[in-house]
Amino acid sequence: MIHLALAPALLAAAIAAQEVQVPDAQAPAVVPGSYVVIFSERSFDLEGLRQAIYGRQPSHVIDAIVRDLAEAAVRDQAPFTRAVEALGGQVVSHYWLINGACVTGIADDRVPALRALPNVVEVHPNRVWWTWNNTARNSTHHEADQANQRRTASNAPVTGTGVSVAVLDTGIDRLYQSTGNPNPAFYIGGSQSNTQGGGIGGSRVKSLHGVPSLGNITEDGHGHGTHVSGSIASDASAFRGMAPGAWLVSVKVADNAGFGNTNTLVEGWQRAVAQRAADNVLVANNSMAGSPSLTEPAQMALDSAAYNGDILCVVASGNSGSNTTNSQNAWNGIAVGAIIKNTLSVANFSGRGPLANFGRTYPDITAVGVSVRSSYIDTPNGAISDGTSMASPMVAGAGACVRQVDSRMTAREAKALLLARTKHVQTSRNTYGLGVLDIDAAVEAALAHDYGEGRVTNAAPVWRRTFTVTNPGTHPICITWMHPPGSTIDNLDLRIRDANNNVVASDLNTLNSYEKVNLVVLSPGTFTAEVTWVNPTTARNVDFAISGIGSLLPTQPPQLTNINPGTVANPTPPLITLDGTNLEQLDKITVGGVDITTFNVVSPTQVTFNLPVPFVIGQHNVTATNAAGTSNALQLRVDGAHPMQLTSPPFSARGFPTDISGIGDRNWITVLFTSTSSVPSNLPGIVSMNMGNNFAELFQLVVLSHDNRGFWSVQFTIPTSIPSGTGLFFQAVTIDPANPVPPIEASNRTQTVFF
Repeated sequence: MIHLALAPALLAAAIAAQEVQVPDAQAPAVVPGSYVVIFSERSFDLEGLRQAIYGRQPSHVIDAIVRDLAEAAVRDQAPFTRAVEALGGQVVSHYWLINGACVTGIADDRVPALRALPNVVEVHPNRVWWTWNNTARNSTHHEADQANQRRTASNAPVTGTGVSVAVLDTGIDRLYQSTGNPNPAFYIGGSQSNTQGGGIGGSRVKSLHGVPSLGNITEDGHGHGTHVSGSIASDASAFRGMAPGAWLVSVKVADNAGFGNTNTLVEGWQRAVAQRAADNVLVANNSMAGSPSLTEPAQMALDSAAYNGDILCVVASGNSGSNTTNSQNAWNGIAVGAIIKNTLSVANFSGRGPLANFGRTYPDITAVGVSVRSSYIDTPNGAISDGTSMASPMVAGAGACVRQVDSRMTAREAKALLLARTKHVQTSRNTYGLGVLDIDAAVEAALAHDYGEGRVTNAAPVWRRTFTVTNPGTHPICITWMHPPGSTIDNLDLRIRDANNNVVASDLNTLNSYEKVNLVVLSPGTFTAEVTWVNPTTARNVDFAISGIGSLLPTQPPQLTNINPGTVANPTPPLITLDGTNLEQLDKITVGGVDITTFNVVSPTQVTFNLPVPFVIGQHNVTATNAAGTSNALQLRVDGAHPMQLTSPPFSARGFPTDISGIGDRNWITVLFTSTSSVPSNLPGIVSMNMGNNFAELFQLVVLSHDNRGFWSVQFTIPTSIPSGTGLFFQAVTIDPANPVPPIEASNRTQTVFF
């Protein structure tokens, strides 16, 4: 709940009128006639998106993948859409981040028919979720003052600069008072006169987004989202956020009464992932109620955003104490409980475990959530509020600070750093989680590169790494991992062994996504961290992050011994395998000067990758690079495509441009033809084509030159005078200008129907 202890009386009265008080014990309502449906199958997965994001592909690549995924979801769900319409309803959201959709207008007596539709495996009521209603920066609490004074390798202050935090909430104060610009708290120095923030109106608000089911409205008419955003990134001197240099990406998923629902949350997580590259969204915060179930659609969307989008997802643990039936599981993210300032005692309302209907310890970490002053709509003075909603953004801001340190840091690694370096650690993890947030300790460890990643596989379910401790004392060590969205979770155990192979510390929790030990060292010594995958499957590997055993950066550059195959051809080169040594922590593979950052590390001695298509034709050097240097070079030959491969869309619109492209050989010449006839045209010994009715109905469109990849493309417009439904065939012949002798090579034939 939000109360304005420091605001003028009239403003306080106005805001009090906007407050929404939802009793914590109240069962969540549902949106009448609306359901979220989960499907069993679809024609695509998110592996390409995941590889592109983890491979740090540019935003235009990510954007194109997301567009394709959204279009594929609509196509896949077309039969379902028609079936829903026959039941009297409509599909309002086609999801791609999870395999599902949201429908409305379904009468109660038609729900069994909805469940019985082909490909439907689950039907969930579209439940209503609600928002949970700064001395926290100092050394007694989260030590953000000290953290923000530290410097990165490029001498930049650690304030979250360059990192965007997506805030899934009631929106943000974009239209502050009558200025037409964002709230002053979101400007450098808390002043609208400083317009160097790089966002809207020169602020640090990077972008604004609504969701379709709420009419794509973005403005905060409630105040909760603006308050949460301030705790993350306000630069107002009276209530500075944890990451005052970070950008904010506001995603309005709750209305002006403070209510959202399952559908708005799924749509919101999709938007956060869609903005991952364009806005550099590395962290997301959602201070709302939710479900402890791993298979509830909004929780699957959160887990997918973390697992596939590499976003550090932070949520509030809830304000109902030990009743966590409306608390978010956030298995791949971080659930945050609330403590009281100065005493560091856990607030009575703070959600605590074991998590309802699941059993894992809960929350994961705690932060100040009582009497938190932060930004508020249309006032420069801010507002004071209590709740785990206020604690969660403290951790999100911390996440922005640690991820600023290294652009290659994954969400897993950021989570490991934050959970390892806590303070006020208690015996029970069902009140404080793993302890109280300590931003400075996490940033210090990040700057020292005390984090890294490992992998366990079905063939090698145990991972070991030796490390040395030189300073006596307590040394926290934490591992974190994620699961693909759904009900299956992986169980990893952490053991620390001494030089005599004795286990001196261990954490063998079975239900959480992390393990943490506090290793007590009496004298300098050598230890071994041992990570064991308890329930391995043959389906995949498990990547985990670890913090607390020093740097895992490689000390030797990679060496390459073999490449297979050594010759490939456009347009569909096969998977390429590199063998060698020190291949487990590569930054990139370089082929002919082109850096490839999406690859699969099979083992420390083998890595596989795909060439981007089409690729430059010819002989290329292939090298691999890690933090220690670049390998020796091997040779890869890329050949052109014979016969040339032609591509045209199956359908297009008259009066609009239509794209046709081809992949052949380097610097060859192509002549593109069209015809309405599929009767072949043959000139023995010269050319043979699969259309044109013996050349009588063959029409030349254009003559084109191939580039060094063997690629060409052309765009043309069919006039609207052509009858709708006309089908045109396309085929090309291609000639080597250095040796223009018959027979002339012909491409495949395609057809496009114009409407």
